[in-house]
Amino acid sequence: MGIMSSVTLAASREAQKQAVATGLPAPGDAAPPNQQQAALERITAYIPSEVIGIYVAVIGILATPSAHGKWLIFGGCVLLIPFFMWLGYKAAQRKNLPVPSRRAFVLLLVLAVVAFVAWGAALPDTPFQVFTADATRFGGAAVIILGYLIPSIADAFDLTPLGGKQP
Repeated sequence: MGIMSSVTLAASREAQKQAVATGLPAPGDAAPPNQQQAALERITAYIPSEVIGIYVAVIGILATPSAHGKWLIFGGCVLLIPFFMWLGYKAAQRKNLPVPSRRAFVLLLVLAVVAFVAWGAALPDTPFQVFTADATRFGGAAVIILGYLIPSIADAFDLTPLGGKQP
């Protein structure tokens, strides 16, 4: 999801709850999501798309950097997650768009970092291969499990818009 999407998710849920309470149509109401949506798509929905793009581009440009280089790129991208989410938060504030509470923002930030770590571990040539040759298998299993857990956690904390629409 883009940086604006990541910071307005919880605010969207609140607007929808108010609309339901008043009997008005909720903003952004849509058809239920496709049940065949892949776990990878569900998990990447919580990671700022800018970070995913930067990670893939830098790894592709450097074409198999050293293990140390892979960790630097990965760590740099983990550090970019709060930066991009903060930029989105500030942009939403400046445009007088709804913004999530601090609690919701921090939880979305944690979910984004966890999702990125699992996503990065599942990729071929992941830096996690320094720990085990099966890192991509463990990462893939984590993506599948988190692909179901993260949306459930977000929903439990009212961070998912009503109707189950994922970011």
